[in-house]
Amino acid sequence: MEEVHVVAPHAPANTPFFVKLYGPPMASIDLGLPQIRPYGGECARLVDIFGDVFQTMNNGGVFKVEVCGDLNKPKSCFSQNFKVKEWGGGEGGAGGAGGAGGEGGAGGHEEPLLGKLHVIKSYAGDPSIGGDVELSGWHVDLEASDGTVVPLETPVEIDLLPGTYTVTERRAKESNWYNSTETFKVVEITAGATTEVEFRNYCTRKPGGHTMGWWQNKNGEADMRTDLAGDLDALNALNLKNGQGNDQDFALNDYAGFKAWIKGAKANPMAYMLSTQLATMVLATRHGYTDPSVYVGKDETGTWIQGDGLVAWADRLLYAFDKNRPDANKSAEGKVKDLIDEINNGAKSYLQPVHDPDGCPYTFD
Repeated sequence: MEEVHVVAPHAPANTPFFVKLYGPPMASIDLGLPQIRPYGGECARLVDIFGDVFQTMNNGGVFKVEVCGDLNKPKSCFSQNFKVKEWGGGEGGAGGAGGAGGEGGAGGHEEPLLGKLHVIKSYAGDPSIGGDVELSGWHVDLEASDGTVVPLETPVEIDLLPGTYTVTERRAKESNWYNSTETFKVVEITAGATTEVEFRNYCTRKPGGHTMGWWQNKNGEADMRTDLAGDLDALNALNLKNGQGNDQDFALNDYAGFKAWIKGAKANPMAYMLSTQLATMVLATRHGYTDPSVYVGKDETGTWIQGDGLVAWADRLLYAFDKNRPDANKSAEGKVKDLIDEINNGAKSYLQPVHDPDGCPYTFD
């Protein structure tokens, strides 16, 4: 009986791969991980997918070993032809059972010298708020110098034969993902060493929204009339202003009064225009058009804020408004008004400093 030591260097550790061993008369043995499945009078034993030890009754003919990630996907398979030979024997001959080899070296079996490849995918966010995190399950392809391509998922930790390999990250089906590093890297695997590869990505999101005009037309009115008192009560809880710089409050059944107020919006004082844009965003959020969890920038302190943080920022400015000095905070009011206006128009996407799995999923074909 000869012992055949086969290395499957492209297969990820602890992953159920499928192996077929072909030996004269080229009957095949299908192996799962780990199990023994004799076939046609031959026997095979899979010890570990990286130290795959096959014992066969064949006396030195040609073998073929095939490793597949999915038996239904031929492209996931790679194969190698080989002959049975002893490992570790030198010119003096391989050592027999209980005996030493000749001058060429000791007998027995030597482990092949392998190197490790470690591939991770990271979110290119703001580490100050926990945005620099590892993403698991991102699809990458490992290509060997012979053109063999093996699909993998991050994080990858595998043993490989020394040589040159190309690691390529796949593009997610979702179009709001962007690369902040190269999409592929060529690496040299060295025996006994670990090679690190990191890909970094970030995503953008749109909060969504409706303009001031929506809440003046019949569609917006129909939305509000599903809970008119609740909508107007929510607006009354804010520090809204009118054209004279006075506090704006609404009777809870007065849609007409609300419509006249928002239709008359003007930038003098700026607090009035800020108020109408703020009311527009709050209504869009209440009716599900705007997602308040989307990060939309930084506030006056340099702190990242989501949509609800922007609402709070605008309301602070309106609380501080002094109609006797209407232009005291005009610049800040105008800046926040413009940001809310962008959101209400619904077209702009914003870079997300942290990864939200619900807001930024990633899937692959």
